[in-house]
Amino acid sequence: NALLARPAAGLFTLHVADRFGEHGLVGAIVVAEGEIIGLAISCRVLGLGVEHTFLRHVVEALRSEHAGLAARILETARNIPVRNLYRDNGFTRGADGLWRLRLQGEASPAPDVPSRVGDAVR
Repeated sequence: NALLARPAAGLFTLHVADRFGEHGLVGAIVVAEGEIIGLAISCRVLGLGVEHTFLRHVVEALRSEHAGLAARILETARNIPVRNLYRDNGFTRGADGLWRLRLQGEASPAPDVPSRVGDAVR
């Protein structure tokens, strides 16, 4: 609660439904001071493309508030999909290990996938 009470923090949630049914709440991204400090997506939907739509939604929601967005990953063999997610959505990895994205310029179009992205909790 203390994190979300900060003015520069937000929680984004992901709910997914497709032709096979409702998957429910399957993802969350926590952002504080322009850095993604937590990202979780259920393996049930990872690879369906919803992870890209979700990240792009967060980027667009933060575009007017920040000049850039950063993400830190403690690299393990199990989180390769997240590194690919950042890379595939325009983030670049710096020498300091942070993945960064400039939030200036044109908005990127989101792929057409079945998802509902929740608004940020602020």
